[in-house]
Amino acid sequence: MDPENADPAEINQTALSPSVQSSFISKQFFTLGQDPIIKWSPTKSVQGDFNFVKGYWEIHLTDNEVQSLPNFWIEGKAVGYQNCFIASGYHTFHDVEPLLPPGGREVPLRLPRGSQLSVAWESCSLSTALLLSDFGTFITHDAFGTLAEILVAPHLLAAPAEGHFTLTDAVIVEGSILFLMDGSVYWRSYDRLLRKREEDLPSSGVRGLQYRPTCWQSYPLRDIELSIIAVWTEDQLYLGKSTFYKKADRALLAQILRLPSSCNVTIPAVAFGSRPPEVGVLVEACGAHDSSDARLFLVLYDEEAGSWFQSAFLAKLKPGSLSQGPFRLRFVQSALPSVLLWNKEALYYSSRNNSEYGLLRTPRSANLTAESGGSSIHQVMLDLSWNVVVKMENNALYFCKVGMDELVRLHMWERPGTNMALYLGPKGQMKVLRQVESAIEVHRYPLSMEVKSAVLGTAHTCTYFTFQHSMDIPAYYLDMGEQMELWAQIVYPENMGVNIQISGHRLDLLHVATRTRFEIASQVCTKNTTIKLYHWRDYSKSENYREEVSQTSGIVTLEVVPNLPGNTCNLPSNRISHIKVGCPPKRHIRISRPWGTLCEKLDLKNYSIPGSVLSNPQDQDLVVDYDWEYLGCLFRIYYATPFLPGIDLYDGDTFLKSVEANFIVWEENGRTDYSFNASMETVGCLREAQTWSSMLAGNGSFSSSTPGEAWGPHNYRSCFEVTPGVLGELSQPYEILNRSGNNFITWSQVQSGIYVFSVKILDPNFSFCDLQAVFAVQTYGVVTSNFGVFTGTTAMMVTLIVTGVLICTYFRYIKVFREMLNNPV
Repeated sequence: MDPENADPAEINQTALSPSVQSSFISKQFFTLGQDPIIKWSPTKSVQGDFNFVKGYWEIHLTDNEVQSLPNFWIEGKAVGYQNCFIASGYHTFHDVEPLLPPGGREVPLRLPRGSQLSVAWESCSLSTALLLSDFGTFITHDAFGTLAEILVAPHLLAAPAEGHFTLTDAVIVEGSILFLMDGSVYWRSYDRLLRKREEDLPSSGVRGLQYRPTCWQSYPLRDIELSIIAVWTEDQLYLGKSTFYKKADRALLAQILRLPSSCNVTIPAVAFGSRPPEVGVLVEACGAHDSSDARLFLVLYDEEAGSWFQSAFLAKLKPGSLSQGPFRLRFVQSALPSVLLWNKEALYYSSRNNSEYGLLRTPRSANLTAESGGSSIHQVMLDLSWNVVVKMENNALYFCKVGMDELVRLHMWERPGTNMALYLGPKGQMKVLRQVESAIEVHRYPLSMEVKSAVLGTAHTCTYFTFQHSMDIPAYYLDMGEQMELWAQIVYPENMGVNIQISGHRLDLLHVATRTRFEIASQVCTKNTTIKLYHWRDYSKSENYREEVSQTSGIVTLEVVPNLPGNTCNLPSNRISHIKVGCPPKRHIRISRPWGTLCEKLDLKNYSIPGSVLSNPQDQDLVVDYDWEYLGCLFRIYYATPFLPGIDLYDGDTFLKSVEANFIVWEENGRTDYSFNASMETVGCLREAQTWSSMLAGNGSFSSSTPGEAWGPHNYRSCFEVTPGVLGELSQPYEILNRSGNNFITWSQVQSGIYVFSVKILDPNFSFCDLQAVFAVQTYGVVTSNFGVFTGTTAMMVTLIVTGVLICTYFRYIKVFREMLNNPV
């Protein structure tokens, strides 16, 4: 739309259809080749269809898609029209505030009088946020474009005499809001009723709430649901999402820190860690050798591994070297634990698992209270580009980059008496929320411009010109034997000693090889680094396959950054990617249809299997329903033609490759009237190979109905390796198939039938996935038993005719012979 000629409804994003002017402009852009894309994540997008009559692009979404992915970007091509381009847009679907229950009375919620503004946002929907103030609590769904006050119906709670509830803190999670009031947690759902949360949280004594400040949904963890809210009391920690679970108490924390049981242990602060599965807990306790000296410890809980460990941060500090609390924590998004810890007057940092630590200081002092004229730290903001902004209660602002130890004081933006707070929007844009009487004004804060203005004429310069890399997806997947390549480039002035630093969590799961190419021209240096990551491990001789696979698979967190940061340097926001070493979520196999066979959906509902050919023979035939949706089309194969299934590997609907690994098949209904054309001897086995009969006999706990569990990569042993002992009977059929082998499935020569096969990849070094598929074969061409009488009758008639001819020939021969004797020539 054209902002100068748009309708008010279009500007407020409430229009149901475009105006005439906007429709005309959209048609012009469509003619010039514009084709916008809707993106929910770096890996999920969809294109719209252009309605030329109405002049707009349209995309149809289901309710589930809107609820699960409420935030999306609208990105277009670089198409110009009258020297104008389309800017990318951001939109959030949000639910309408529910109506007040009949007969209900609404009550506002407020911070104590004189409190500073406080902001909390939803982890994966930054445009949805709460603003807490001493004159009300407000919610926004469009990054403070609009605000609505939150009012609650007391329900079973007594309405306060002062006419409002007094808050300590609040967090928002998936449409529900948790409030901390008088040491208890209350929650308000879609019905706007305020209820006390007592079923899975303490009814009193709660000291704090903490939400996850960054989104965790790109972390490729499928088996465990990560928590997004932390609640703690004096000595207990609860984590959860819709349901909370107790994760730590005084005894456990003392055990982790190896402190005596008599030691007093308290929890001053909790924050979610540098990696999504980690949660950091600040613990105040007595020293290990002197119970009279209280000191701080930082312990981390890994939700993925279910384990606790102590951080080296704070371990080297002497008792009493830290100023008094209350303390707050904020972890930096990184591959290795990096954290900011602050109280009212000082800000401490620890980077890359405490390889660097200390106090953030200005050129004159590390005490920000003294530096700012007696004020206290109000907010510490951290964005994805590692920009740290410290806001004091008197609105003094300080800035630095993560990895730097010197703070830069920014120019005053608001007067000291103004009540304001900082907010980070979904596009990474920092905003200033300012209270004007009983209203909130929102302004953009030009952080980059303010930083450059503040450091002008000082020694603060960036150590490099540009830094970029190809790690643009938050999550990658690597299966067995696969590899991936990334590149990073940094351009910097000569003699600066800048390098590309690669660090990671659980890098032992992968082989990492780097290659760096160096160029220099006109005193400008360029380093291009190629990073090759691959997985290779031989599981074929593993004594405990499943345990070894579990230990050598997992999630690698990789981080690529310059080794020398600077306060004026620009960093890409996506410096970190997670690499899942394991089974990709959509990986599967399909049986390729034999060449020349068509998919014909016959009018087949069920079929019968003779009871005599079942693994457990029975007198009556077995009637089986044919599931077309599950099995698909039948493969019609002539009974005398050997058959070898062709297997293809897919990710979703994307073909990857044809499978060359060994695999096995079994008939799901227990048919045994098929075999294999090759024996163990003909394929070259050096000892007796594994067979279905031997594997089922050796795994008595598995019935014939679940044979796929009895034989697989976990217990496969090749017959092409010499082992001491008896060779065994090598004349048996070889029951393992391979695309490049000469072993095929052969069919019954007595009767045609339908076979439903399951196929499973057997090679232990092929994939972390349990790759199985099903296919159905219908053989034809065998003369069935219904023609037996006809065949017997025909044979008897032919025999009688031949016998009669022979008898007639005999008597004719005798007659001719006698005539020759009686009438010699």
